[in-house]
Amino acid sequence: MFSRFFYLTTCLISALYSLGGYSAVSPQAGSEIGYSTIGPQAGSEKRFHILFTNDWQSRIADIARLQTLLLMEEQRVPPEEPVLRLDAGDFTMGSLFHTITREIGAELQLMKFLRYDAVCLGNHEFDFYLPGLVQMIRSAQREVGTLPPILATNLVFSNTKEDADLRKLMDEGVLRREVIIERNGIRFGLMGIMGKGAGEVNPNSRPVSFADPVQTATEYAKKLRTEHHVDYVIVLSHSGVFFSNGTWSGEDVELASKVPGIDVIVGGHSHTVLYEPIFVKHVPILQAGAEMHYMGKFVARKGPHAHVHVEKYELFPIDTNTPGDPFVAGKVTQYQKEIDRLFLSKTPYRYEQPLLKIRHNYSRTVDDPVLGFWVTDSMRKRVQADIGFTGNGTIRDDWQIHNGGIETVADLFQTVPLGVGVLDQNPGYPLVRMYFTGKELKQILEILLFAYQSKKTMDYYPRFSGIHFLYNPYRMFLDRIFRIEVQGKEIDPTDTQRLYSIATTSYVGGFLWLIDQLSFGLFHVEPKDVTGKPIVDIREAIVNKNPSSHDITEIKAWETFIEYMTNLGEKTPEGYTLIEASQEAKRIPMVEQRSLDPRTLFHHATWIQWTAVGSSLLLLASFLGIFLSMTRKIRKKLFP
Repeated sequence: MFSRFFYLTTCLISALYSLGGYSAVSPQAGSEIGYSTIGPQAGSEKRFHILFTNDWQSRIADIARLQTLLLMEEQRVPPEEPVLRLDAGDFTMGSLFHTITREIGAELQLMKFLRYDAVCLGNHEFDFYLPGLVQMIRSAQREVGTLPPILATNLVFSNTKEDADLRKLMDEGVLRREVIIERNGIRFGLMGIMGKGAGEVNPNSRPVSFADPVQTATEYAKKLRTEHHVDYVIVLSHSGVFFSNGTWSGEDVELASKVPGIDVIVGGHSHTVLYEPIFVKHVPILQAGAEMHYMGKFVARKGPHAHVHVEKYELFPIDTNTPGDPFVAGKVTQYQKEIDRLFLSKTPYRYEQPLLKIRHNYSRTVDDPVLGFWVTDSMRKRVQADIGFTGNGTIRDDWQIHNGGIETVADLFQTVPLGVGVLDQNPGYPLVRMYFTGKELKQILEILLFAYQSKKTMDYYPRFSGIHFLYNPYRMFLDRIFRIEVQGKEIDPTDTQRLYSIATTSYVGGFLWLIDQLSFGLFHVEPKDVTGKPIVDIREAIVNKNPSSHDITEIKAWETFIEYMTNLGEKTPEGYTLIEASQEAKRIPMVEQRSLDPRTLFHHATWIQWTAVGSSLLLLASFLGIFLSMTRKIRKKLFP
């Protein structure tokens, strides 16, 4: 059993790492990964400039300031040196603007107005399913005509009627596998890669899929060099990089290390703010954070051995210190009016409507539980569940005191903006409620804990309401939790009878069917309804807004959050809700307790912990036996 256990857990680690596409490489001195010196260097090659962004997330309220920065930086470039404007995907989904992207394609319209040379697809471009992506592109075309090239190099069609309209966009050259840009005597070859991790959190893209990033990039880098004779190969990569324990890792690191012929990677997806490029085998990896916080500038030329030599790299904050371009600002104002007309007119809200007043900042960091509590508590109370749960990655905004601490409808929507209905196709994930036994609840928590600690990214940090649990990292992983409280009462994590309800979104809830798969059969978790009957489809778990009706009306997470927050505090004379965090909201729900106390090492331990401890004792006894045997032999030789 011990060997089987370690085989399975090793497989689980590998599987979870592959989901994120990690490739751990240490940036130690002398290695081929790390930061490189940036500065002038003699050479005959002409310089080129890249102005880049990534992960707009529909945060286009400040895009007029981005245009000002783009124009200012282009004006500083000598006329003989080419400039490229590039974006690495996820330009949509993350604010009220995306709610009308199918109708008007505002993000792609702005790409045209801002004269982007190319953009790649990110996972969020598929959030409204394939028809939504096609509608967004066609709507933008109707408004502005030709769009910047949209790169999707490793997109694999199913050749069925479901992706016929998307294939037509590829046939028309709107979507492209590659693009060649010749400017000022320099030929640039560009491709757009969707990373494995981004593809796997992208269920709405089916039936299309994505080919292996490394194999595809290798094929197209060679093609761009040998067939198109480009001077530079640039990859727009929606994949990501991560830094942990002195190590840069991630799929962009893997691309740079394994694919010959790449000159520059303009990355996205991980929302990493790179104040300096990462260099892997002399290939610079760039990324400018997310959510319209930064614009990046990259200046380079060919250096020794045909490697790119970086002469300048800078991130420019997009903030109130930069005035907005009047033309683009006017377009954004028009889009806001369209949001009120096309989307919010069906609700009690308007885009700029002030709702709350805050006196403190609230963030998505591990040590600040308040915002995560409010989001999950709103879901829990709305559907009357025992536990509210989501992942940190679904919470898309921090709350910083600005404009006197006033939070508008747009601000609150931006906190939980993601998704589309399962039944109605309207913006926003619906709420679901599912039931689990105490034993299953512990198994779910163990997987969530392990996934977060393995992934090394804040997106996987779980957020809760109605539950509090303690775990001991000295215990065997997947059996570290030794105390669970639901609604303030300790539960029995071995109980297979009593049911506890979990409220979450349809997106997050869908992953609860994967616990068996992620644990390689070590756990068995089965979502149920209130009677204990197994639920086989997420549709069965959707909570009906009108229980008396046979037709199901979805309860949207974003509306639930706004309703919850506007009723959380007292009203000010101006009509705002004054918000203060309660002690319950400030309590960390997932607490580490390092201890060798047997009461925490073995309390509610399963066979996983007992097997690990027993096997360790047997191993120790074997080593001790070998040591004693060798000692006796040595003594006999020395003292016959």
